[in-house]
Amino acid sequence: MTAARTVIPPATKGQPAGPALRRWPPLLAGVLAWAATAALIGLLGYTAIRHPPYLTDLRVYRTAGRDVLAGRPVYRPVPRARLASLGRSYLVFTYPPFAALLAVPLALVSWRAAEIAWIPVVYGSLAIVVRLAFAPLLAAAGRWRAAAFGAVTGACALMWPLLQEIRFGQVDMALAALCTLDVATRRPRWPRGLLVGLATAIKLTPGAFLAYLLITGRRRAALTAAAAAGGATLAAWALLPSASAFYWSTALWHTRRLGRPGQVSDQSIQAMLIRAFAPAPVPRALWLLLALAAAAAGLAAARAASRRGNEMAAIAIVGLASVLASPVSWIHHIVWVVVAAGAILSDGRRAWRWLAALATADFFVFYDPYALRRTWWSGYAPHLIAQVRRDAYGIASAVLIAVLAALPRAASRGGPAPAGRESAPPPPSGPAPGCSTAPDGSAPAVARGPGARDRPPGPR
Repeated sequence: MTAARTVIPPATKGQPAGPALRRWPPLLAGVLAWAATAALIGLLGYTAIRHPPYLTDLRVYRTAGRDVLAGRPVYRPVPRARLASLGRSYLVFTYPPFAALLAVPLALVSWRAAEIAWIPVVYGSLAIVVRLAFAPLLAAAGRWRAAAFGAVTGACALMWPLLQEIRFGQVDMALAALCTLDVATRRPRWPRGLLVGLATAIKLTPGAFLAYLLITGRRRAALTAAAAAGGATLAAWALLPSASAFYWSTALWHTRRLGRPGQVSDQSIQAMLIRAFAPAPVPRALWLLLALAAAAAGLAAARAASRRGNEMAAIAIVGLASVLASPVSWIHHIVWVVVAAGAILSDGRRAWRWLAALATADFFVFYDPYALRRTWWSGYAPHLIAQVRRDAYGIASAVLIAVLAALPRAASRGGPAPAGRESAPPPPSGPAPGCSTAPDGSAPAVARGPGARDRPPGPR
Protein backbone atom coordinates (compact mmCIF):
# COMPACT_ATOMS: atom_id res chain seq x y z
CA MET A 1 0.00 0.00 0.00
CA THR A 2 1.18 3.44 -0.81
CA ALA A 3 0.22 6.37 1.32
CA ALA A 4 -1.97 8.91 -0.42
CA ARG A 5 -0.24 12.21 -0.96
CA THR A 6 -2.02 15.52 -0.69
CA VAL A 7 -1.20 17.70 -3.61
CA ILE A 8 -1.39 21.44 -2.93
CA PRO A 9 -2.07 23.31 -6.16
CA PRO A 10 0.12 26.32 -6.82
CA ALA A 11 -1.31 29.78 -6.29
CA THR A 12 -3.10 30.90 -9.37
CA LYS A 13 -3.67 34.33 -10.72
CA GLY A 14 -6.78 36.01 -9.34
CA GLN A 15 -6.79 34.23 -5.98
CA PRO A 16 -6.84 36.40 -2.84
CA ALA A 17 -3.48 37.39 -1.40
CA GLY A 18 -2.21 35.85 1.80
CA PRO A 19 -2.81 37.35 5.27
CA ALA A 20 0.68 38.85 5.41
CA LEU A 21 0.14 40.71 2.15
CA ARG A 22 -3.26 42.00 3.26
CA ARG A 23 -1.71 43.60 6.34
CA TRP A 24 0.52 45.91 4.32
CA PRO A 25 -2.02 48.47 2.98
CA PRO A 26 -3.47 49.37 6.43
CA LEU A 27 0.03 49.48 7.93
CA LEU A 28 1.33 51.71 5.17
CA ALA A 29 -1.74 53.97 5.42
CA GLY A 30 -1.23 54.29 9.18
CA VAL A 31 2.44 55.21 8.77
CA LEU A 32 1.61 57.81 6.12
CA ALA A 33 -1.27 59.29 8.17
CA TRP A 34 0.84 59.68 11.29
CA ALA A 35 3.81 60.99 9.29
CA ALA A 36 1.59 63.69 7.79
CA THR A 37 0.11 64.50 11.20
CA ALA A 38 3.57 64.71 12.78
CA ALA A 39 4.71 67.06 10.00
CA LEU A 40 1.62 69.22 10.54
CA ILE A 41 2.20 69.34 14.31
CA GLY A 42 5.83 70.28 13.74
CA LEU A 43 4.80 73.08 11.40
CA LEU A 44 2.19 74.41 13.84
CA GLY A 45 4.66 74.26 16.71
CA TYR A 46 7.36 76.03 14.70
CA THR A 47 4.89 78.74 13.67
CA ALA A 48 3.82 79.25 17.29
CA ILE A 49 7.42 79.62 18.42
CA ARG A 50 8.57 81.91 15.62
CA HIS A 51 5.53 84.16 15.15
CA PRO A 52 3.31 86.29 17.42
CA PRO A 53 1.92 85.89 20.01
CA TYR A 54 4.92 83.65 20.81
CA LEU A 55 3.17 81.39 23.35
CA THR A 56 2.50 84.34 25.64
CA ASP A 57 0.35 82.38 28.12
CA LEU A 58 3.10 79.80 28.51
CA ARG A 59 5.44 82.66 29.33
CA VAL A 60 3.00 83.76 32.06
CA TYR A 61 2.99 80.21 33.51
CA ARG A 62 6.80 80.13 33.49
CA THR A 63 6.98 83.54 35.15
CA ALA A 64 4.69 82.27 37.92
CA GLY A 65 7.01 79.31 38.43
CA ARG A 66 10.00 81.61 38.63
CA ASP A 67 8.17 83.81 41.15
CA VAL A 68 7.55 80.74 43.32
CA LEU A 69 11.24 79.81 43.26
CA ALA A 70 12.35 83.39 43.97
CA GLY A 71 9.78 83.99 46.72
CA ARG A 72 8.17 86.88 44.84
CA PRO A 73 4.40 87.57 44.79
CA VAL A 74 2.75 85.25 42.26
CA TYR A 75 -0.29 87.48 41.74
CA ARG A 76 1.21 90.78 40.74
CA PRO A 77 -1.09 93.78 41.08
CA VAL A 78 -2.42 95.29 37.89
CA PRO A 79 -1.80 99.05 37.58
CA ARG A 80 -5.04 100.96 37.95
CA ALA A 81 -4.36 102.84 34.72
CA ARG A 82 -4.34 99.55 32.82
CA LEU A 83 -7.42 98.02 34.43
CA ALA A 84 -9.74 100.20 32.34
CA SER A 85 -8.39 98.80 29.08
CA LEU A 86 -6.76 95.54 30.10
CA GLY A 87 -6.11 93.39 27.05
CA ARG A 88 -3.98 90.44 26.14
CA SER A 89 -0.95 92.73 25.82
CA TYR A 90 -0.75 92.94 29.63
CA LEU A 91 -1.13 89.45 31.09
CA VAL A 92 -0.98 88.37 34.71
CA PHE A 93 -1.20 84.94 36.31
CA THR A 94 -4.85 84.17 37.03
CA TYR A 95 -4.90 80.46 37.94
CA PRO A 96 -5.07 79.02 41.50
CA PRO A 97 -1.83 78.68 43.49
CA PHE A 98 -1.65 74.92 42.81
CA ALA A 99 -1.14 75.74 39.13
CA ALA A 100 1.76 78.01 40.06
CA LEU A 101 3.42 75.08 41.82
CA LEU A 102 3.01 72.92 38.72
CA ALA A 103 4.64 75.68 36.68
CA VAL A 104 7.90 75.40 38.62
CA PRO A 105 9.40 72.79 36.21
CA LEU A 106 8.98 75.31 33.39
CA ALA A 107 11.15 77.74 35.36
CA LEU A 108 13.92 75.16 35.75
CA VAL A 109 14.61 74.94 32.01
CA SER A 110 15.38 77.52 29.37
CA TRP A 111 12.59 79.33 27.54
CA ARG A 112 13.36 77.51 24.30
CA ALA A 113 13.20 74.14 26.06
CA ALA A 114 9.85 75.11 27.62
CA GLU A 115 8.50 76.12 24.20
CA ILE A 116 9.51 72.83 22.61
CA ALA A 117 8.27 70.75 25.55
CA TRP A 118 4.83 72.37 25.39
CA ILE A 119 4.18 71.07 21.87
CA PRO A 120 3.81 67.40 22.94
CA VAL A 121 1.81 68.53 25.97
CA VAL A 122 -0.82 70.09 23.71
CA TYR A 123 -0.89 67.46 20.98
CA GLY A 124 -0.38 64.49 23.27
CA SER A 125 -3.47 65.64 25.15
CA LEU A 126 -5.29 66.02 21.83
CA ALA A 127 -4.39 62.43 20.89
CA ILE A 128 -5.78 61.16 24.20
CA VAL A 129 -9.06 63.00 23.68
CA VAL A 130 -9.34 61.80 20.06
CA ARG A 131 -8.68 58.21 21.12
CA LEU A 132 -11.52 58.38 23.65
CA ALA A 133 -14.02 60.54 21.76
CA PHE A 134 -13.68 58.66 18.46
CA ALA A 135 -13.39 55.19 20.01
CA PRO A 136 -16.48 53.77 18.21
CA LEU A 137 -15.20 55.00 14.84
CA LEU A 138 -11.71 53.61 15.46
CA ALA A 139 -13.18 50.26 16.49
CA ALA A 140 -15.30 50.15 13.35
CA ALA A 141 -12.23 50.95 11.24
CA GLY A 142 -10.71 47.59 12.12
CA ARG A 143 -7.29 47.12 10.51
CA TRP A 144 -7.38 50.74 9.32
CA ARG A 145 -7.59 52.03 12.90
CA ALA A 146 -4.10 53.53 12.98
CA ALA A 147 -4.70 55.44 9.74
CA ALA A 148 -8.07 56.72 10.98
CA PHE A 149 -6.54 57.73 14.33
CA GLY A 150 -3.78 59.71 12.67
CA ALA A 151 -6.08 61.37 10.14
CA VAL A 152 -8.63 62.45 12.76
CA THR A 153 -5.91 63.79 15.07
CA GLY A 154 -4.43 65.87 12.24
CA ALA A 155 -7.83 67.19 11.22
CA CYS A 156 -8.67 68.22 14.79
CA ALA A 157 -5.34 70.02 15.10
CA LEU A 158 -6.53 72.41 12.38
CA MET A 159 -9.58 73.61 14.30
CA TRP A 160 -9.41 77.22 15.43
CA PRO A 161 -9.56 76.44 19.18
CA LEU A 162 -6.56 74.13 18.76
CA LEU A 163 -4.70 76.67 16.64
CA GLN A 164 -5.24 79.26 19.37
CA GLU A 165 -4.24 76.70 21.99
CA ILE A 166 -0.74 76.22 20.57
CA ARG A 167 -0.28 79.85 19.54
CA PHE A 168 -0.82 81.08 23.10
CA GLY A 169 0.70 78.02 24.79
CA GLN A 170 -2.45 77.25 26.73
CA VAL A 171 -3.37 74.39 29.06
CA ASP A 172 -7.03 73.80 28.08
CA MET A 173 -6.36 70.69 25.99
CA ALA A 174 -4.52 69.03 28.87
CA LEU A 175 -7.40 69.81 31.25
CA ALA A 176 -9.91 68.42 28.74
CA ALA A 177 -7.83 65.25 28.49
CA LEU A 178 -7.78 64.85 32.29
CA CYS A 179 -11.56 65.26 32.60
CA THR A 180 -12.40 63.07 29.59
CA LEU A 181 -10.00 60.34 30.68
CA ASP A 182 -11.40 60.34 34.21
CA VAL A 183 -15.07 60.28 33.27
CA ALA A 184 -14.99 58.06 30.17
CA THR A 185 -12.50 55.31 31.05
CA ARG A 186 -14.22 51.98 31.60
CA ARG A 187 -12.14 50.73 34.51
CA PRO A 188 -9.65 53.40 35.58
CA ARG A 189 -6.53 52.33 37.43
CA TRP A 190 -6.91 55.38 39.66
CA PRO A 191 -9.83 56.39 41.90
CA ARG A 192 -12.42 57.84 39.56
CA GLY A 193 -12.73 61.56 40.19
CA LEU A 194 -9.04 62.06 41.01
CA LEU A 195 -8.17 63.62 37.64
CA VAL A 196 -11.24 65.87 37.67
CA GLY A 197 -10.23 67.09 41.12
CA LEU A 198 -6.66 67.84 40.05
CA ALA A 199 -7.93 69.65 36.94
CA THR A 200 -10.23 71.73 39.16
CA ALA A 201 -7.29 72.65 41.41
CA ILE A 202 -5.38 73.84 38.33
CA LYS A 203 -8.27 75.82 36.84
CA LEU A 204 -11.71 76.24 38.37
CA THR A 205 -13.91 75.58 35.33
CA PRO A 206 -13.37 71.77 35.32
CA GLY A 207 -15.31 71.84 38.58
CA ALA A 208 -18.41 71.53 36.38
CA PHE A 209 -17.53 67.84 36.04
CA LEU A 210 -17.68 67.45 39.80
CA ALA A 211 -21.30 68.57 39.64
CA TYR A 212 -21.86 66.24 36.67
CA LEU A 213 -20.54 63.24 38.58
CA LEU A 214 -22.81 64.13 41.47
CA ILE A 215 -26.04 64.50 39.49
CA THR A 216 -25.42 61.25 37.58
CA GLY A 217 -25.27 59.27 40.81
CA ARG A 218 -21.51 58.79 41.00
CA ARG A 219 -21.24 60.11 44.54
CA ARG A 220 -18.02 58.32 45.39
CA ALA A 221 -16.30 59.76 42.31
CA ALA A 222 -17.66 63.23 43.12
CA LEU A 223 -16.34 62.98 46.69
CA THR A 224 -12.98 61.81 45.35
CA ALA A 225 -12.86 64.81 43.00
CA ALA A 226 -13.75 67.20 45.82
CA ALA A 227 -11.13 65.63 48.09
CA ALA A 228 -8.45 65.80 45.37
CA ALA A 229 -9.22 69.44 44.60
CA GLY A 230 -9.34 70.34 48.28
CA GLY A 231 -6.15 68.44 49.07
CA ALA A 232 -4.22 70.07 46.23
CA THR A 233 -5.50 73.50 47.27
CA LEU A 234 -4.52 72.94 50.92
CA ALA A 235 -1.07 71.71 49.85
CA ALA A 236 -0.62 74.87 47.80
CA TRP A 237 -1.80 76.95 50.76
CA ALA A 238 0.79 75.29 53.00
CA LEU A 239 3.59 76.05 50.52
CA LEU A 240 2.32 79.45 49.32
CA PRO A 241 0.26 80.90 52.18
CA SER A 242 0.38 84.57 51.18
CA ALA A 243 -0.30 83.88 47.50
CA SER A 244 -3.19 81.57 48.40
CA ALA A 245 -4.74 84.12 50.75
CA PHE A 246 -4.50 86.84 48.12
CA TYR A 247 -5.93 84.64 45.35
CA TRP A 248 -8.97 83.35 47.23
CA SER A 249 -9.77 86.68 48.85
CA THR A 250 -8.95 89.16 46.08
CA ALA A 251 -7.59 87.95 42.74
CA LEU A 252 -10.35 85.39 42.15
CA TRP A 253 -13.07 88.05 42.25
CA HIS A 254 -11.34 90.54 39.94
CA THR A 255 -12.42 89.12 36.59
CA ARG A 256 -10.84 92.06 34.79
CA ARG A 257 -7.49 90.39 35.47
CA LEU A 258 -8.53 87.77 32.90
CA GLY A 259 -8.54 90.34 30.10
CA ARG A 260 -10.78 92.98 28.63
CA PRO A 261 -14.29 91.52 28.34
CA GLY A 262 -16.18 91.93 25.11
CA GLN A 263 -13.32 91.15 22.72
CA VAL A 264 -14.09 88.94 19.73
CA SER A 265 -11.80 86.33 21.27
CA ASP A 266 -14.18 86.14 24.24
CA GLN A 267 -17.18 83.92 23.42
CA SER A 268 -18.85 83.69 26.82
CA ILE A 269 -22.44 84.76 27.42
CA GLN A 270 -21.19 87.85 29.26
CA ALA A 271 -19.04 88.88 26.27
CA MET A 272 -21.93 88.41 23.85
CA LEU A 273 -24.11 90.61 26.08
CA ILE A 274 -21.38 93.26 26.27
CA ARG A 275 -21.16 93.41 22.48
CA ALA A 276 -24.95 93.52 22.18
CA PHE A 277 -25.44 96.30 24.76
CA ALA A 278 -22.39 98.38 23.81
CA PRO A 279 -21.77 101.15 24.60
CA ALA A 280 -24.29 100.80 27.46
CA PRO A 281 -23.34 98.57 30.42
CA VAL A 282 -24.83 95.10 30.75
CA PRO A 283 -27.28 94.56 33.63
CA ARG A 284 -25.40 92.22 35.94
CA ALA A 285 -28.59 90.43 36.95
CA LEU A 286 -29.28 89.57 33.32
CA TRP A 287 -25.86 88.00 32.86
CA LEU A 288 -26.13 86.03 36.10
CA LEU A 289 -29.57 84.77 35.10
CA LEU A 290 -28.45 83.64 31.64
CA ALA A 291 -25.20 82.11 32.92
CA LEU A 292 -27.02 80.12 35.60
CA ALA A 293 -29.64 79.04 33.07
CA ALA A 294 -26.91 77.84 30.67
CA ALA A 295 -25.17 75.91 33.44
CA ALA A 296 -28.40 74.32 34.70
CA ALA A 297 -29.62 73.44 31.20
CA GLY A 298 -26.23 72.01 30.30
CA LEU A 299 -26.09 69.79 33.37
CA ALA A 300 -29.66 68.61 32.81
CA ALA A 301 -28.94 67.80 29.15
CA ALA A 302 -25.70 66.02 30.12
CA ARG A 303 -27.54 63.93 32.71
CA ALA A 304 -30.17 62.93 30.16
CA ALA A 305 -27.49 62.04 27.60
CA SER A 306 -25.63 59.94 30.16
CA ARG A 307 -28.78 58.01 31.03
CA ARG A 308 -29.20 57.21 27.33
CA GLY A 309 -25.65 55.86 27.19
CA ASN A 310 -24.20 58.89 25.34
CA GLU A 311 -21.35 59.50 27.75
CA MET A 312 -19.19 61.34 25.20
CA ALA A 313 -22.09 63.63 24.32
CA ALA A 314 -22.58 64.32 28.04
CA ILE A 315 -18.90 65.18 28.49
CA ALA A 316 -18.99 67.58 25.54
CA ILE A 317 -22.18 69.22 26.84
CA VAL A 318 -20.65 69.86 30.27
CA GLY A 319 -17.49 71.31 28.71
CA LEU A 320 -19.34 73.58 26.29
CA ALA A 321 -21.82 74.73 28.95
CA SER A 322 -18.92 75.69 31.23
CA VAL A 323 -17.49 77.78 28.39
CA LEU A 324 -20.74 79.69 27.95
CA ALA A 325 -21.37 80.23 31.67
CA SER A 326 -17.85 81.38 32.60
CA PRO A 327 -17.28 85.13 33.00
CA VAL A 328 -14.56 85.03 30.31
CA SER A 329 -14.11 82.26 27.73
CA TRP A 330 -11.49 82.64 25.04
CA ILE A 331 -11.72 80.73 21.77
CA HIS A 332 -9.04 78.29 22.88
CA HIS A 333 -11.36 77.24 25.72
CA ILE A 334 -13.69 75.63 23.16
CA VAL A 335 -11.44 72.57 22.69
CA TRP A 336 -14.49 70.54 23.73
CA VAL A 337 -15.55 70.66 20.09
CA VAL A 338 -13.22 67.66 19.56
CA VAL A 339 -15.28 65.60 22.01
CA ALA A 340 -18.49 66.91 20.43
CA ALA A 341 -17.41 65.85 16.92
CA GLY A 342 -16.54 62.36 18.16
CA ALA A 343 -19.87 62.02 19.96
CA ILE A 344 -21.80 63.12 16.88
CA LEU A 345 -19.92 60.81 14.51
CA SER A 346 -20.00 57.78 16.82
CA ASP A 347 -19.17 54.68 14.73
CA GLY A 348 -19.92 56.44 11.43
CA ARG A 349 -22.53 53.91 10.28
CA ARG A 350 -25.13 56.58 9.52
CA ALA A 351 -24.77 59.14 6.75
CA TRP A 352 -26.40 61.89 8.81
CA ARG A 353 -23.74 61.45 11.49
CA TRP A 354 -21.01 61.99 8.91
CA LEU A 355 -22.76 65.10 7.59
CA ALA A 356 -23.24 66.58 11.07
CA ALA A 357 -19.69 65.80 12.20
CA LEU A 358 -18.14 67.16 9.00
CA ALA A 359 -20.26 70.32 9.23
CA THR A 360 -19.05 70.83 12.81
CA ALA A 361 -15.41 70.27 11.87
CA ASP A 362 -15.64 72.44 8.76
CA PHE A 363 -17.06 75.37 10.70
CA PHE A 364 -14.38 75.28 13.39
CA VAL A 365 -11.62 74.78 10.81
CA PHE A 366 -12.59 77.32 8.14
CA TYR A 367 -14.51 80.05 9.99
CA ASP A 368 -12.13 82.86 10.92
CA PRO A 369 -13.60 84.70 13.93
CA TYR A 370 -11.44 87.74 13.17
CA ALA A 371 -12.34 88.04 9.48
CA LEU A 372 -15.12 90.62 10.00
CA ARG A 373 -12.84 93.27 11.42
CA ARG A 374 -10.30 92.79 8.62
CA THR A 375 -12.55 93.11 5.56
CA TRP A 376 -13.11 96.39 3.69
CA TRP A 377 -16.89 95.99 3.97
CA SER A 378 -16.86 95.52 7.76
CA GLY A 379 -18.23 99.01 8.38
CA TYR A 380 -21.14 98.42 5.98
CA ALA A 381 -22.32 95.09 7.39
CA PRO A 382 -25.73 95.30 9.09
CA HIS A 383 -25.43 95.39 12.86
CA LEU A 384 -27.28 92.12 13.42
CA ILE A 385 -25.16 90.22 10.89
CA ALA A 386 -21.99 91.66 12.34
CA GLN A 387 -23.13 90.73 15.84
CA VAL A 388 -23.88 87.14 14.83
CA ARG A 389 -20.50 86.82 13.14
CA ARG A 390 -18.69 88.10 16.22
CA ASP A 391 -20.63 85.71 18.45
CA ALA A 392 -20.38 82.80 16.00
CA TYR A 393 -18.33 80.48 18.20
CA GLY A 394 -20.50 81.09 21.25
CA ILE A 395 -23.66 80.52 19.20
CA ALA A 396 -22.11 77.40 17.66
CA SER A 397 -21.37 76.08 21.16
CA ALA A 398 -25.02 76.53 22.15
CA VAL A 399 -26.17 74.83 18.93
CA LEU A 400 -23.80 71.93 19.57
CA ILE A 401 -25.26 71.48 23.06
CA ALA A 402 -28.75 71.20 21.53
CA VAL A 403 -27.53 68.75 18.86
CA LEU A 404 -25.71 66.59 21.39
CA ALA A 405 -28.74 66.56 23.68
CA ALA A 406 -30.91 65.28 20.81
CA LEU A 407 -28.60 62.46 19.74
CA PRO A 408 -30.07 58.95 19.88
CA ARG A 409 -28.47 56.21 21.92
CA ALA A 410 -24.81 55.92 20.99
CA ALA A 411 -23.19 52.82 19.54
CA SER A 412 -21.38 50.87 22.23
CA ARG A 413 -18.92 49.05 19.97
CA GLY A 414 -15.43 49.99 21.05
CA GLY A 415 -16.66 53.05 22.90
CA PRO A 416 -16.11 53.83 26.56
CA ALA A 417 -18.77 52.71 28.94
CA PRO A 418 -20.42 55.41 31.00
CA ALA A 419 -18.37 55.93 34.12
CA GLY A 420 -19.91 54.35 37.15
CA ARG A 421 -21.72 51.76 35.04
CA GLU A 422 -18.93 49.29 34.46
CA SER A 423 -19.58 46.47 32.06
CA ALA A 424 -20.22 43.11 33.67
CA PRO A 425 -20.76 39.57 32.36
CA PRO A 426 -24.37 38.59 31.66
CA PRO A 427 -26.18 37.09 34.64
CA PRO A 428 -26.60 33.30 34.67
CA SER A 429 -29.95 31.83 33.74
CA GLY A 430 -30.40 30.08 37.04
CA PRO A 431 -30.36 31.43 40.58
CA ALA A 432 -27.00 32.89 41.43
CA PRO A 433 -25.19 31.94 44.62
CA GLY A 434 -26.67 33.81 47.51
CA CYS A 435 -30.04 34.23 45.71
CA SER A 436 -33.28 32.52 46.42
CA THR A 437 -36.28 31.96 44.23
CA ALA A 438 -39.46 33.61 45.38
CA PRO A 439 -42.19 31.28 46.70
CA ASP A 440 -44.48 32.15 43.78
CA GLY A 441 -41.85 31.05 41.25
CA SER A 442 -41.01 34.58 40.10
CA ALA A 443 -37.52 35.84 39.29
CA PRO A 444 -34.96 35.39 42.05
CA ALA A 445 -33.99 38.34 44.19
CA VAL A 446 -30.38 39.12 43.40
CA ALA A 447 -28.18 40.13 46.29
CA ARG A 448 -26.49 43.48 45.84
CA GLY A 449 -22.71 43.26 45.80
CA PRO A 450 -20.23 45.64 47.37
CA GLY A 451 -20.25 49.07 45.81
CA ALA A 452 -23.64 48.57 44.17
CA ARG A 453 -24.99 51.74 45.75
CA ASP A 454 -22.50 53.80 43.70
CA ARG A 455 -23.79 52.36 40.45
CA PRO A 456 -26.53 54.55 38.96
CA PRO A 457 -29.49 52.89 37.27
CA GLY A 458 -29.08 51.95 33.66
CA PRO A 459 -30.95 53.48 30.73
CA ARG A 460 -34.67 53.17 31.10
